[in-house]
Amino acid sequence: MNSDSKFDVDLAKAKIREGELFKLFENKKLELKTDYIWQTSGNIAVEYKCNGKPSGIAVTEADMIVFELQKKDQQPIRIFYETEHLKKIARLWYKRGMRMKGGDNQLSEFVLIPVEVGYPPEKEKAR
Repeated sequence: MNSDSKFDVDLAKAKIREGELFKLFENKKLELKTDYIWQTSGNIAVEYKCNGKPSGIAVTEADMIVFELQKKDQQPIRIFYETEHLKKIARLWYKRGMRMKGGDNQLSEFVLIPVEVGYPPEKEKAR
């Protein structure tokens, strides 16, 4: 492409970002969480306590937490958080009162974090 389209500049930037992305995952421990509440609440649920004891994000040894959000018959969307960053976000929403109990016998405690996901609205799927 010629310089007017800036393809060469964009490609160079993309290659740099790809390298940064690969380094982000290099030698990292990932923890995958499948979230079900997000479809009805618009939030992902981050567990921090179970049976009155720290659990989930409070005790994880993972470097990164991956939330897998899925709708029926569609590819999942995965949201990647560095664990320390997710902890900061969770603390913010905890302080704002975005909490709930859930799990078996309502023994787990969660912080709810609002999420907007790029799925098309149901009426646009047929297009």
